[in-house]
Amino acid sequence: MGPCVSKANPGDAAKSALKKKNEGKINIILLGPPSCGKGTQGPRIKDKMGIKHISSGDLLRAAVKSGSAIGVEADTLMKKGELVPDSMIIKLMQAEIVNPTNTKGLLFDGFPRTIE
Repeated sequence: MGPCVSKANPGDAAKSALKKKNEGKINIILLGPPSCGKGTQGPRIKDKMGIKHISSGDLLRAAVKSGSAIGVEADTLMKKGELVPDSMIIKLMQAEIVNPTNTKGLLFDGFPRTIE
């Protein structure tokens, strides 16, 4: 038998670096139907834990108010009583998620909303 050779997965180093970067962070997701208290409890949890609160509803309202293309499209869907697709919510959330000013973690309020 020859010597034992370790064949490390090339992605292992990246996974290890990401794990170290996220060490000590906490991410929380508040799920529930409308008016169940997510919007009340989210800010309380955020304040107590010092994490960033990301509300899909707040992001949608801000996008609509700004008149951005995604805001106009979301407003049209919401006025019809339709659910704004996850793909649109994700676009709105991307800047919030990667924001380097957040060092302790994230609190997602009302997202994800679908199984996908």
